[in-house]
Amino acid sequence: MTDLKFHWFLPTNGGDGRHIVGGGHGTPAGTGGRPASVAYLGQIARSAEQLGFEAALTPTGAWCEDAWITTAMLSSVSERLKFLVAFRPGLVSPFLAAQMAGTFQNLSGGRLLLNVVTGGESHEQRMYGDFLDKDARYERCGEFLDIVRALWSGKPVGVEGKHFQLSDAVLAQLPDPAPLIYFGGSSPAALDVAARHVDVYLTWGEPPAAVAEKVRRVRELAERQSRTLAFGLRVHTIARDTAEEAWAEADRLLAGISEERIREVQAGLRRSESEGQRRMLALNGGTKDGLEIYPNLWAGVGLVRGGAGTALVGSHQQIADLIEQYVEAGVTEFVLSGYPHLEEAYRFGEGVLPELSRRGAGGTRRPSGSRRPPYPSAPRRRPKKESRRDRAAHQPGPRPPPVAGGVRHLPQRGGGRRRPRRRRARRPGRQLVHLGQPRPAAGVVLHREHVEDVARPAPRGAPGHHDPGGPPLHRGPPAGGRRRPAVRRTAADRDGRGRGHPRRRAGHIRHHDPSRGARRRPHHRAAAPARRTPRRAGGSIAAGLPPQPVRPAPARLTPARLTAAWPTGMWTIARSLSTVYVLLFLLCMWGCSGRRSLPWMVCSSTSVVSRNAW
Repeated sequence: MTDLKFHWFLPTNGGDGRHIVGGGHGTPAGTGGRPASVAYLGQIARSAEQLGFEAALTPTGAWCEDAWITTAMLSSVSERLKFLVAFRPGLVSPFLAAQMAGTFQNLSGGRLLLNVVTGGESHEQRMYGDFLDKDARYERCGEFLDIVRALWSGKPVGVEGKHFQLSDAVLAQLPDPAPLIYFGGSSPAALDVAARHVDVYLTWGEPPAAVAEKVRRVRELAERQSRTLAFGLRVHTIARDTAEEAWAEADRLLAGISEERIREVQAGLRRSESEGQRRMLALNGGTKDGLEIYPNLWAGVGLVRGGAGTALVGSHQQIADLIEQYVEAGVTEFVLSGYPHLEEAYRFGEGVLPELSRRGAGGTRRPSGSRRPPYPSAPRRRPKKESRRDRAAHQPGPRPPPVAGGVRHLPQRGGGRRRPRRRRARRPGRQLVHLGQPRPAAGVVLHREHVEDVARPAPRGAPGHHDPGGPPLHRGPPAGGRRRPAVRRTAADRDGRGRGHPRRRAGHIRHHDPSRGARRRPHHRAAAPARRTPRRAGGSIAAGLPPQPVRPAPARLTPARLTAAWPTGMWTIARSLSTVYVLLFLLCMWGCSGRRSLPWMVCSSTSVVSRNAW
């Protein structure tokens, strides 16, 4: 089966809700329970993107929000979803429209599709300042599309037409690629414009036989222009697990429509000059009776809504069967919607699309959650930079066997000696290599599965002792006994002043003493660290080094210590003050004594101080 494209709809026409939001084509829009906010529309756009829809149609007209601004805001909350932007030619100049489309296409990564709406209601067109009749609007539309396509080619454009005049117009920023143009219309003038200018011709959901007849007519007109078109269907959907549930939902939507509302909307839609709208009104007849105009094709939506007024109703398999009938008529793209649009997108995307995929259709659907940019011009994420350790651990070829002790060292970058970084000592039990093991060969790569996390070396001959030529050490305490307590490194060892410092004995190759702690982090985290032991005298028992003197740690200041030291502290302060007082008294006596002898002054001051003390 031919690959199909499925698009969804963004309800900017009065919002969304659990009932049919009517209006459009010259009639006032209804109100929904969910306003058309950026948050809610973005939720629908992201859901449609995850479910595998190709694009989302955004309507245009006086009854809805502006399509250009809405889709520009929503393009930042999605990654892959395209936007089928509906706009009316003639309300802006062709050069400005071509520039807007090019900017949108380039900045969004090629996610723009254009839906050209000529306008079928003269009274609505006059609201925009357009007073041309229907045939003149189609004539202007053809001239507009000619100029826009010429500007997208990058060549200078000079036109002296009936509706537009341009002189040496050159578009600096060209869209890459040029957006596809969608177009709909059932009048003879509309079919002629479609055959000469558009890429995809859209029609509303009529029975398959009527759609096949229209496709045949447009295809013949396009062949006269040596062109080939694609064809799409604009229709609603009500998909459920069973047909009974789907038709119960259709009855619920119909029950929420009053007869007065039907008469009001039908009277406004009859003023429309659109040929397609006239055909939609003929399908529903303006009443609630006989709305199933074809098996699983329901015309109840058109009672209160302008434009597309039919829906595919049934189980997932029945809707897939009806879609296949439209495909046989020549339709390859489907623009769908439903109430509410968020829930119906999931029902169709998770029910009908998988069914069509099993039958060999819907080849453009991607898995849910896919973030792969589908366009060459879309921004791509920079791959994560691989670290030197990862590159060394993933080298091709067989991995070398482990050396004694199960440790291999990574080669130094640049081939020179690198100064080791100072790190705090690790707890015992996490060391990789102990003293006495052979020096590893230069240039050998360390692999994580070759690293062994070992405890302190046991005495020779004891259980758990590691022979350099034997198997690697096992982690944990030796069999039959508890692990010997490790000894912490002292400040002398950490500063490199100890006699057994590794750099003095082994150069920059770091063979580490388990009692001193690892100088570098191991390439994996130990499963169970050893128990912390109290601080002891420095040195290394395994290396046979003498213990180093340990400076006593300062006592902690507690309230009890403050109480005990209070008398001594007060006596020290008093003694200091007395000394200062004596010196000052001597100075004063020297000045007042009339330069008497120094012994006399000392004796006099001593007697005074003694009398004062008593």
